[in-house]
Amino acid sequence: MDKTAPGISKKFGERLGKFKKRAHISFVKMSFGTSISANHINNTVKGKTNTTLRQLESYARFFGVRVYELLQFDAPVPDRATLQKNIRAHFKSLGYITNESFKKLGPSYAVEEFIEEYGAFPRPLEATEIKDLFNKARKTSYKTNDISRVLNRLAREELLIKKDTGNPKKPKYDTPR
Repeated sequence: MDKTAPGISKKFGERLGKFKKRAHISFVKMSFGTSISANHINNTVKGKTNTTLRQLESYARFFGVRVYELLQFDAPVPDRATLQKNIRAHFKSLGYITNESFKKLGPSYAVEEFIEEYGAFPRPLEATEIKDLFNKARKTSYKTNDISRVLNRLAREELLIKKDTGNPKKPKYDTPR
Protein backbone atom coordinates (compact mmCIF):
# COMPACT_ATOMS: atom_id res chain seq x y z
CA MET A 1 0.00 0.00 0.00
CA ASP A 2 1.22 3.51 -0.84
CA LYS A 3 2.02 5.24 2.42
CA THR A 4 1.87 8.72 0.83
CA ALA A 5 -1.84 8.50 -0.08
CA PRO A 6 -3.21 9.45 3.36
CA GLY A 7 -0.89 12.47 3.42
CA ILE A 8 -2.07 13.59 0.02
CA SER A 9 -5.73 13.14 0.98
CA LYS A 10 -5.16 15.19 4.11
CA LYS A 11 -3.30 17.94 2.22
CA PHE A 12 -5.98 18.09 -0.46
CA GLY A 13 -8.71 18.16 2.19
CA GLU A 14 -7.00 21.07 3.94
CA ARG A 15 -6.66 22.90 0.62
CA LEU A 16 -10.32 22.30 -0.29
CA GLY A 17 -11.31 23.46 3.20
CA LYS A 18 -9.37 26.70 2.68
CA PHE A 19 -11.28 27.36 -0.56
CA LYS A 20 -14.59 26.61 1.19
CA LYS A 21 -13.77 28.84 4.13
CA ARG A 22 -12.47 31.70 1.97
CA ALA A 23 -15.60 31.54 -0.21
CA HIS A 24 -17.71 31.47 2.99
CA ILE A 25 -20.02 28.73 1.73
CA SER A 26 -21.60 25.64 3.22
CA PHE A 27 -21.16 21.98 2.37
CA VAL A 28 -24.74 21.96 1.08
CA LYS A 29 -24.06 24.79 -1.38
CA MET A 30 -20.92 23.00 -2.57
CA SER A 31 -22.97 19.86 -2.97
CA PHE A 32 -25.56 21.66 -5.13
CA GLY A 33 -22.83 23.03 -7.37
CA THR A 34 -20.69 19.92 -7.70
CA SER A 35 -23.22 17.06 -7.51
CA ILE A 36 -21.03 15.53 -4.81
CA SER A 37 -22.78 14.72 -1.54
CA ALA A 38 -22.27 17.18 1.31
CA ASN A 39 -21.19 14.27 3.50
CA HIS A 40 -18.50 13.23 1.01
CA ILE A 41 -17.25 16.81 0.70
CA ASN A 42 -17.10 17.06 4.50
CA ASN A 43 -15.11 13.81 4.70
CA THR A 44 -12.80 15.06 1.94
CA VAL A 45 -12.11 18.29 3.84
CA LYS A 46 -11.33 16.20 6.93
CA GLY A 47 -8.90 14.09 4.88
CA LYS A 48 -10.94 10.94 5.51
CA THR A 49 -11.63 10.05 1.89
CA ASN A 50 -9.88 10.05 -1.45
CA THR A 51 -10.92 12.32 -4.29
CA THR A 52 -11.43 11.08 -7.82
CA LEU A 53 -10.25 12.99 -10.87
CA ARG A 54 -13.87 13.70 -11.79
CA GLN A 55 -14.52 15.16 -8.35
CA LEU A 56 -11.36 17.25 -8.62
CA GLU A 57 -12.60 18.64 -11.95
CA SER A 58 -16.00 19.33 -10.38
CA TYR A 59 -14.44 21.29 -7.50
CA ALA A 60 -12.31 23.28 -9.96
CA ARG A 61 -15.37 24.19 -12.09
CA PHE A 62 -17.30 25.15 -8.96
CA PHE A 63 -14.60 27.52 -7.66
CA GLY A 64 -13.72 28.76 -11.16
CA VAL A 65 -10.07 27.71 -10.98
CA ARG A 66 -7.85 25.27 -12.85
CA VAL A 67 -7.41 21.79 -11.40
CA TYR A 68 -3.72 22.35 -10.73
CA GLU A 69 -4.59 25.36 -8.53
CA LEU A 70 -6.43 23.04 -6.15
CA LEU A 71 -3.32 20.87 -5.97
CA GLN A 72 -0.85 23.68 -5.24
CA PHE A 73 -0.99 23.08 -1.50
CA ASP A 74 1.24 26.02 -0.53
CA ALA A 75 -0.18 28.56 -2.99
CA PRO A 76 -2.49 31.36 -1.84
CA VAL A 77 -6.24 30.86 -2.17
CA PRO A 78 -8.09 33.39 -4.36
CA ASP A 79 -9.88 36.17 -2.49
CA ARG A 80 -13.46 35.79 -1.29
CA ALA A 81 -15.00 38.16 -3.86
CA THR A 82 -13.36 36.32 -6.76
CA LEU A 83 -14.45 32.91 -5.48
CA GLN A 84 -18.03 34.06 -4.89
CA LYS A 85 -18.18 35.65 -8.35
CA ASN A 86 -16.91 32.39 -9.86
CA ILE A 87 -19.42 30.34 -7.87
CA ARG A 88 -22.31 32.55 -9.00
CA ALA A 89 -21.12 32.21 -12.60
CA HIS A 90 -20.96 28.43 -12.15
CA PHE A 91 -24.55 28.30 -10.87
CA LYS A 92 -25.64 30.54 -13.73
CA SER A 93 -23.98 28.13 -16.18
CA LEU A 94 -26.05 25.35 -14.61
CA GLY A 95 -29.23 27.32 -15.27
CA TYR A 96 -29.86 28.65 -11.75
CA ILE A 97 -30.34 32.31 -12.57
CA THR A 98 -33.63 33.29 -10.96
CA ASN A 99 -35.23 33.09 -7.54
CA GLU A 100 -37.70 30.61 -9.01
CA SER A 101 -34.99 28.15 -10.04
CA PHE A 102 -33.31 28.46 -6.63
CA LYS A 103 -36.63 27.67 -4.90
CA LYS A 104 -36.40 24.22 -6.48
CA LEU A 105 -33.21 23.65 -4.47
CA GLY A 106 -35.11 24.28 -1.24
CA PRO A 107 -34.37 26.80 1.46
CA SER A 108 -30.74 25.81 2.11
CA TYR A 109 -29.20 27.45 -0.90
CA ALA A 110 -31.62 30.38 -0.98
CA VAL A 111 -31.18 31.29 2.71
CA GLU A 112 -27.41 31.03 2.49
CA GLU A 113 -27.39 33.25 -0.60
CA PHE A 114 -29.75 35.74 1.06
CA ILE A 115 -27.53 36.04 4.14
CA GLU A 116 -24.49 36.60 1.92
CA GLU A 117 -26.28 39.34 -0.02
CA TYR A 118 -27.80 40.91 3.10
CA GLY A 119 -24.40 41.35 4.73
CA ALA A 120 -23.90 41.96 8.44
CA PHE A 121 -27.03 41.90 10.57
CA PRO A 122 -27.53 45.17 12.46
CA ARG A 123 -27.88 43.07 15.63
CA PRO A 124 -28.40 39.39 16.47
CA LEU A 125 -31.75 38.27 15.03
CA GLU A 126 -34.19 35.49 15.92
CA ALA A 127 -35.07 32.93 13.27
CA THR A 128 -38.53 34.48 12.88
CA GLU A 129 -36.98 37.87 12.09
CA ILE A 130 -34.64 36.33 9.52
CA LYS A 131 -37.55 34.36 8.06
CA ASP A 132 -39.62 37.54 7.69
CA LEU A 133 -36.74 39.42 6.02
CA PHE A 134 -36.04 36.46 3.75
CA ASN A 135 -39.66 35.85 2.73
CA LYS A 136 -40.21 39.56 2.03
CA ALA A 137 -37.02 39.87 -0.04
CA ARG A 138 -37.50 36.63 -1.97
CA LYS A 139 -41.31 36.69 -2.17
CA THR A 140 -41.48 33.24 -0.61
CA SER A 141 -43.46 31.77 2.27
CA TYR A 142 -41.06 29.52 4.15
CA LYS A 143 -41.95 28.67 7.72
CA THR A 144 -39.71 29.46 10.70
CA ASN A 145 -38.86 25.75 11.16
CA ASP A 146 -37.54 25.55 7.59
CA ILE A 147 -35.35 28.60 8.11
CA SER A 148 -34.23 27.49 11.60
CA ARG A 149 -32.88 24.19 10.26
CA VAL A 150 -30.78 26.08 7.72
CA LEU A 151 -29.60 28.64 10.30
CA ASN A 152 -28.57 25.88 12.74
CA ARG A 153 -26.61 24.11 10.02
CA LEU A 154 -24.88 27.35 9.02
CA ALA A 155 -24.01 27.93 12.68
CA ARG A 156 -22.52 24.43 12.96
CA GLU A 157 -20.35 25.22 9.93
CA GLU A 158 -19.37 28.54 11.57
CA LEU A 159 -20.91 30.60 8.78
CA LEU A 160 -23.25 32.18 11.36
CA ILE A 161 -22.94 32.69 15.10
CA LYS A 162 -25.70 31.17 17.24
CA LYS A 163 -26.25 33.11 20.47
CA ASP A 164 -27.93 31.72 23.57
CA THR A 165 -30.82 33.86 24.80
CA GLY A 166 -31.75 31.75 27.81
CA ASN A 167 -34.66 30.30 25.86
CA PRO A 168 -33.45 27.24 23.90
CA LYS A 169 -36.33 27.62 21.44
CA LYS A 170 -35.41 31.21 20.56
CA PRO A 171 -31.69 31.55 19.93
CA LYS A 172 -30.43 34.55 18.00
CA TYR A 173 -28.16 34.45 15.01
CA ASP A 174 -25.48 36.90 13.99
CA THR A 175 -23.11 37.23 11.08
CA PRO A 176 -19.39 36.87 11.78
CA ARG A 177 -17.67 40.25 11.81
